[in-house]
Amino acid sequence: MYKVAEFRLFWGEPRPSDANRQVVQIVLEGTSKDLGYTTAVVANMYGFGGFGKYVEAFGDVKGAREAEDGVGDERARAYPVRTPLSRAETQWADGVVVVPVVLDCGKADWLPPEVDRSVRAAIDGLKLAKGRKVSFSIRAVRDDQPTRDRLRAACAKWVGDAGLELNRLGVTPGDAGKDNPVYQR
Repeated sequence: MYKVAEFRLFWGEPRPSDANRQVVQIVLEGTSKDLGYTTAVVANMYGFGGFGKYVEAFGDVKGAREAEDGVGDERARAYPVRTPLSRAETQWADGVVVVPVVLDCGKADWLPPEVDRSVRAAIDGLKLAKGRKVSFSIRAVRDDQPTRDRLRAACAKWVGDAGLELNRLGVTPGDAGKDNPVYQR
């Protein structure tokens, strides 16, 4: 049986060093394997605004049964955020783009043109009003500061070109979670 432990680490300010963040990730991955999980997926979110705001989102049940069907292809899928749970989990984004292709931001040609086109098409497919916020969940070979900087710049360009704003960027390193259903939708 394949079991996945999924962790979302919400880091506030100041940001942790890459070394400290990697220690936490290694501990979570090792503990998960010790507990019988096949793999652990660790997604890092930065700039978390506090637990109180997170809990507040669950007081509103309006839209709790709204459909959040994705648009896009195997390289990029975008999902509208409509439910209270999704609003809290995405830190109040209006849409989320998932890029399951593992990107190597250390290479000069790190962004394949077909992935760029797919991300842009997925964002357009959300049909969000100008000024709305979009979060990203992207897989990369590494999750270090240079990778996050390069990905954050690309995400800001994608949403900016569509008249939207970047909300958050979550980076999952390497092949972690490659069998996670969120990356197979």
